[in-house]
Amino acid sequence: MTQPYTLLENGWIYRIREPETGVSHEVIILVHGWTGDENSMEAFQHLFPKNAWLIAPRGIVTASPGGYGWTQTDLQSLSPFEQFSRPASEFRHHITALLQFLKTSTKNVNLAGFSQGAALIYTLLHLFPDWAKKAACMSGFLPPNAGSGSGALSKFKGQVLITHGTEDKMIPVQEAWRAADALKQAGVPVLTIIEPSGHKLGPDGAKGVKLFFNSN
Repeated sequence: MTQPYTLLENGWIYRIREPETGVSHEVIILVHGWTGDENSMEAFQHLFPKNAWLIAPRGIVTASPGGYGWTQTDLQSLSPFEQFSRPASEFRHHITALLQFLKTSTKNVNLAGFSQGAALIYTLLHLFPDWAKKAACMSGFLPPNAGSGSGALSKFKGQVLITHGTEDKMIPVQEAWRAADALKQAGVPVLTIIEPSGHKLGPDGAKGVKLFFNSN
């Protein structure tokens, strides 16, 4: 089994697991939520292909009471699209530079994010619709005012998986349906898994994520 390691590159901290079998240019970027860090997505590691790079960056802002995030939040409302635009641009710039440093492809990027990390992924799909192939958004939300952004979501030619719990007290399940509706209206293929769980990835969602990333 390939052992993950921590890398500091160009001012960003990453947790990296290299492919276990042969040479692979398949990349999955794991994006943690509010108060998380580069180790937070380790619990999901077993759901992803063993022959893919798993790269988990640390968030760029300090969260309270601890950990990191991608944009400041008061937890009383959903951060709007405008707050995610700069972090998303910075995210793509740093990840692209990292992949070049690792000498792997920048054309086989997949994304998997939880909570605020999922919101960042929705923003990335809006701003850079040709960057990723697949995106899994777990217990997240489509940032308000996203429709007033680049308007390029319809240009995304990949697939999106949305998972959410009906008992989520942090981000209501209605946000999953709202995101799914927006994606469908843009013509993006969407698979939605809703199950009776809280603000976490439930068993049905976990099975869905595993199937989503282990199939062509």
